[in-house]
Amino acid sequence: MIVEPAEKFLSRIIPEPNTGCWLWEGGSRGGKGYGQFNPRGKNFAAHRFSYQLHVGEIPKGLSVLHKCDTPACVNPEHLFLGTQTDNMRDRAAKKRDNGGKTHCKWGHEFNAENTYRYGTHRLCRVCRQRRYRAQKS
Repeated sequence: MIVEPAEKFLSRIIPEPNTGCWLWEGGSRGGKGYGQFNPRGKNFAAHRFSYQLHVGEIPKGLSVLHKCDTPACVNPEHLFLGTQTDNMRDRAAKKRDNGGKTHCKWGHEFNAENTYRYGTHRLCRVCRQRRYRAQKS
């Protein structure tokens, strides 16, 4: 029995009632939670496939972005088109970039005394000192 791509795709979605997200339970890629779908041997990002299935073609040069900020979501009502610049602006506005972080990954606060800049990056002085001491010993 041959299963059509749309039917196969829809069978791998779990609706999440609290958020309205349609969570992709098929494969994923890149370790960041974005779904991967490969009907008939061609790889698609699951949210892009969903957009094409439910809304229509994606014009060249545009990306499919998430309103809900849930990488595994494939609900077409949570997806919209935009440029990569739009995606970066959306990320910054929603504080999903490093500028929105208040602490380093080890829990040290980013404040005037504990923060230094390397190019566009904010780095933790406490962590840097620990790494330096560990390298010297």
